Amino acid sequence: MASMDKDDQPLLAEDLTNPRDPVAEEPGSSRPTAFSFDDVVTGIFVVSFDTHKGNTVEWKSPESLNLAGLEFKAMASGFHTVSDDYVLFNLGGLFGLSCYQKIAVDSAEERGARMRSVGVLCPSFYALCRHQDFLKKEVQRQVEDPNRGHEQLQRYYEAHQPSGASFAPQSPLPTDAAVTPGQSVMPRIQARHPPGCVSEFCYSFGAKIFSLWRLLMLRKRILFIGHPPVGLLCGRVYSCHMTSCTSEVISSLGDVPGLFYVNVNDISYLQQQKSYIACTTETIFETKTTLFDVLVRGDEIAVSAGAKQEGLEHVVHVSRADERRMADLNLQRSQLSAESETGEEELFMSFFQDMNNALYRLLRSSADSPSHRLTMVALEEIGMDPYDIDFARRLADVHSLEVVAQSPVCPCINCSIF
Repeated sequence: MASMDKDDQPLLAEDLTNPRDPVAEEPGSSRPTAFSFDDVVTGIFVVSFDTHKGNTVEWKSPESLNLAGLEFKAMASGFHTVSDDYVLFNLGGLFGLSCYQKIAVDSAEERGARMRSVGVLCPSFYALCRHQDFLKKEVQRQVEDPNRGHEQLQRYYEAHQPSGASFAPQSPLPTDAAVTPGQSVMPRIQARHPPGCVSEFCYSFGAKIFSLWRLLMLRKRILFIGHPPVGLLCGRVYSCHMTSCTSEVISSLGDVPGLFYVNVNDISYLQQQKSYIACTTETIFETKTTLFDVLVRGDEIAVSAGAKQEGLEHVVHVSRADERRMADLNLQRSQLSAESETGEEELFMSFFQDMNNALYRLLRSSADSPSHRLTMVALEEIGMDPYDIDFARRLADVHSLEVVAQSPVCPCINCSIF
């Protein structure tokens, strides 16, 4: 695995078990002594379902927090069908995490059910998992006692403010923003949301994770769609995004935006995006086929009509090489210690980073050579399959690298050589 600077290292177990969370114990704890960008909470809120008004922001801090559509992100469509869930989202340039709970109540006014979501907005994705335990406890308190008040939430918010501490604001959003050549690039989704999501991703998709990997590397628009739990869909976005991790930079393109949960209010925004990875529970997206290149429902990857014209079905096709890669990954996963809580995620990220680094280095060296030639033998030498040549050519085109790719012996996707 290529060496990384300290700022680019994945968040490990010790970062999560000692999360610098001053109020998670109980209110009244002191502010972190070494305050960092990852400690900041930009906003905190409670969203409720009103039988007359629908989703409503019941309370928020600060009062000046004005993000249109927050109530529909924090209480995702379909939440009413489950008793508890959580959702990750992106709103107004901030990352959000909201924990939801529903209980049965003997109230005609509430039509027999009370629903609440309690969440935070942060400038850094790293921080979100640090707040999840607190939010899960607080939403339970809020839904069980609607007259409880919000003093504890307010104290939590205040304890996560810089209060004069000096820190340099960053922009960790996974966007298409340009990066400086030579700068190490790692996906900004490295905070273990949720534990076990890598296992679920591998179990559900099998060798198709390499189809999703290729799509993400080629900067396509990937939309997961399904029913709640929404947290499971968010975990798939997170796991899929990790497959693009690399410490190599071959162009000025940044990470593919990880948008997590999106809804109908995001349609105009999605229309402007050239690449993204997101999830939704709203079936209207199935009819908006110009918004995505592939729609992922369950373990099925459907290519849109526009993307078919680009030959994207070839990219999605699971090859024998993918089956071999999956067997290799599963073997490595099976050899992990049963006591290791974070090992699988680190192994998963390392597996794809090693593969991506080697591929990027090969493309760069091919582009820099006098002939610009990329051969199947060269792909084999870095541990890839010779018939990954078409994908490698497409990847070079994405990054504007002048590469002359060797033609495969048989380009038919139905042929046994694939």
